Amino acid sequence: MTLASSASAAPPYYSCPDTAQSGKVTRLSVTDCTHTENYCILEKGRDVTLEMDFLNEVDTKNVTVHFTGQIGTDPERAVPGFDRDGCQYLTCPLSKGQKATYRMTHLVLEQYPLVELVLKVRLEDASGGTLACGLVHAKIQNP
Repeated sequence: MTLASSASAAPPYYSCPDTAQSGKVTRLSVTDCTHTENYCILEKGRDVTLEMDFLNEVDTKNVTVHFTGQIGTDPERAVPGFDRDGCQYLTCPLSKGQKATYRMTHLVLEQYPLVELVLKVRLEDASGGTLACGLVHAKIQNP
C-alpha cells in the first residue's frame, strides 16, 4: 500500500500534517506487513521495509532520521534500534529539486509491546529542517 502526495490519502499511510517540510512526500510504503483498512500489521520477529519517495527542496550534505512512535495521546517517543544516519539509506548529498528515496529494512523486535501506534519517520537536513515526513498507522502483533 502506498501514500499519494496528499495528506488525505487512504489509511494507514499519511504525510505528516503537523510538520513543516521543505520537500514533498510522493510515495510511502511498507512491505512485509499485513495491510488492513486502518493498519499496517507488524509481526514481531519479522523484517519490514519502509520506502519513502520525496522531492527534495534544499541542498544538504547530511540527513538525520528521527523514527518515533506515539500510542494514543501519549507523547511521541524514539523507537529503539534505528540508525539515525539517513545517508546509509539514501544517496547523499542531496540537491534541491532532486527526487530521492529513503529505504530502510528493520526487524520488528521481540521487545516491542503489542500495541496500536502511529509511527513517524522524519528526515532532517544538515541545518535541522525537515526534508520529508511520513506516518504509518501500525499494530504490533505476535506471529
